[in-house]
Order: sequence, then C-alpha cells, then structure tokens
Amino acid sequence: MPRPRRRLPRRGPPWPRGWHGRDQDLEEANAKLRETQVHLIQSEKMASLGQLVAGIAHEINNPLSFALSNVFSIDGWLADVLADTCDCLDGEVRARLEKARARVVDTGQGLERVRELVVKLRTFSRLDEGEFKSIDVREAIDSVLLFLRHKTADRIEVVRDFALQGDLPCYAGQLNQVLMNVIANAVDAIEDKGTIVVGTAVEDEMFVISVRDSGCGIPKENVERIFDPFFTTKPVGQGTGLGLAISYKIVQAHGGRIDVRSELGQGTEVRVLIPLGLTA
Repeated sequence: MPRPRRRLPRRGPPWPRGWHGRDQDLEEANAKLRETQVHLIQSEKMASLGQLVAGIAHEINNPLSFALSNVFSIDGWLADVLADTCDCLDGEVRARLEKARARVVDTGQGLERVRELVVKLRTFSRLDEGEFKSIDVREAIDSVLLFLRHKTADRIEVVRDFALQGDLPCYAGQLNQVLMNVIANAVDAIEDKGTIVVGTAVEDEMFVISVRDSGCGIPKENVERIFDPFFTTKPVGQGTGLGLAISYKIVQAHGGRIDVRSELGQGTEVRVLIPLGLTA
C-alpha cells in the first residue's frame, strides 16, 4: 500500500506584503536627496564664483580709475597745446601732436570699455546674493550677454526685444543664474551662424523673459526631460545636465514656471515666467 504523499506547506511571498511599495518610496526619497545635494553644491559654487568676480572687479576698478583720470588729463593738455600753439607749429609737428591726441582718445575709449566690463562684473557678482530685491532685468540680461560675447561675436546676431522696462522683485543672484543657463544653452544650440532674440513682456500678471534661438531644436521625446537632473544632449564633457534642472527649481521657488517650445531643426524658445507681485 503506497504511503500518502506529504503535503508541503504553501510558501508565501519572499518579502512581506507592501515591501515593493516601501522600496519604491525609498528610491524616490534617495533620488530627491541626491538632487537636493547637487543643488546645494551648485549653489555654493555659484556663491563662491560671485565672491571671486566681485573681488576681481574691485581690484580692476582701482587702477582703472587712475588710468582713466590720467588719460582724460593728457587729452585736455594736448588740446590746450594745440589751441595755444596753432600758429607756431609747422605742419609736421602739429600732425604728430594731433596723432598723439587721437591715440590718447582711442586709449580712453578702450578703458571705458574695460570700465563697462567692470560694471557688468559687479552686476553679475550678485550671484552670491541671497537678498530679495528689485532688479533691472534688462541690465541683468545685458550683463549675461556681455559675458557670452566671445561665443556670439561674428557668429550670432543677438536681438533685444524689451517690450517691458522696469524692475522685478526677485532673488537677484538666483535670477542671474537662470538667465546665464538659459541664454548659454541658446548659444550652444547654434552650431554655425544664427540669431537669438531675447525679450521681455507681461502676460497674466507674470513678468516674461523669453529666449528664442534659431538652433538645432530639441527632439519631441526629449523636451519633457530637459529639466531632469543630469539629462543633457551635449557631448560628454560639455554639459552636466544640471543647469536647466537648477533653473527650474529656482523659478518654481519664485512661484513661476518655465515653458519650452521647440521643433527639431527649427529652434527653441524658452520662456521664464515670474509673478510681478512677488514678495519675500
């Protein structure tokens, strides 16, 4: 007579019920923690950069003021000499003095351009400011464009379409960071020659800053991913994938949003919208 088969107890799931849900929550929390850590590190780097730029601008400004003062004095003295001795000097000597004065004037104009750069450096150095204040957005845009001039000169035409003029209450340093990221991406999107249009406007009680480029555009499947940390379409070593992710967080913290419109081969438009009545 055969022995009855022993029935083995039914095995339950290898993990307690609900384990996968907790595991997913843990992964999401870990991802948020990494994102926050990256954001803090990047903010610290930008703060250090702001302090460095402010220090450099200060050190340049002192000798620059001295040089400009001397150039203006020399130009005035040469003008007086030419006026007082116009009947005494022969043609060759007078031509040499006039040439010398023209060189002094050119030198003064060059130093004025350096002074303009120092002013923009001071504006840009607000990257380290955590203070809430009203800033001139047009001035902030001009500062960013000045720093990117080496990438746009003789290659990209920059059109300013400032339909709205005035101040915007915001965290100045953070907004400069957003502008730098958005405009730099527009420059990088244009491989050869092209156009970038930077504009301001008001829309539904929102201050709108738009940056439109004639570059390569973004594939449709990537448009929704461009704000993901570490996502980048640039070659290895040319992009970290953090710029737009951090910009998105900054604008979101201001109560605003970033809209992106892009078509492959037709360029991209990025619109930064920040509430006009924002308060600290």
